[in-house]
Amino acid sequence: MNQIKAYWRVFAAAAREDRANPKRLISATIQAVCRVFLVVEIYRIAYAVSGNHTLPFANAMWTIALCFVFFLNLGIRNMYIPVEIEIKTGTVETSLINPLDWRLVKFAQLLGKSSLEFLVQLIIMPLVLLIMVGPPNIAHLTPGLGLLFFAFAIMSVVTAAALFMTVGLAAFWLNDAKSVFRIVDKMGLICCGTFVPIAFLPDVMQQIIRFTPFAIYAAPTRIFDPTALNTLTPTIISGVIWTLGMIAICEFVWRRANKKMEVNGG
Repeated sequence: MNQIKAYWRVFAAAAREDRANPKRLISATIQAVCRVFLVVEIYRIAYAVSGNHTLPFANAMWTIALCFVFFLNLGIRNMYIPVEIEIKTGTVETSLINPLDWRLVKFAQLLGKSSLEFLVQLIIMPLVLLIMVGPPNIAHLTPGLGLLFFAFAIMSVVTAAALFMTVGLAAFWLNDAKSVFRIVDKMGLICCGTFVPIAFLPDVMQQIIRFTPFAIYAAPTRIFDPTALNTLTPTIISGVIWTLGMIAICEFVWRRANKKMEVNGG
């Protein structure tokens, strides 16, 4: 319980630091609105010239906007940045004598710094979308499905945090972990439907994505996608496997990194 309180204090301190920078929040909000506006106008033209619509226009736009908020504004993908910096500067070595898990401290700091921006976007984006495209069709949603997608969101955050933490830990062996990040991040943006909803991708690619960690990473953003209901069971199975699997992989790499620090006199 004391450790949970300690991590909460780390989170709260990072959140207070973020509140002290309102200019960044305002600029991030303006950038997000402009990004959504451009995507909406592009897809409005695409829907006008296309006769085969897998998703209703409003649902597609709400799905993409949720991807922007979840992937870009929450910023779990940026986990590798503080990890790589502290590895390169050597400050990570103090983690061996710190009673708190260094990885969880970095995770709490990242969530704290991005939480306010994330909440602001969750409030503003629905208002912007209601004006631009109207409300989505949510006839497929039930309270039970809402709880399931909330569970998907938790698994998604844990899986993404472990994935990008592992990417950052690669700096122990590589001169620059950014190259690894770029590969993983670009694959994530494509496979998670950030600019093209997963429902629009070829069936073969959808099936491939279903067996990768990007399936659970993207799962909570598909709450407005009725076609996601067709693959709930494999998504749940894949999500549990990849959540536990990425935690195990991250733990394995972290233990190897600890040995490397000890051998080098860390």
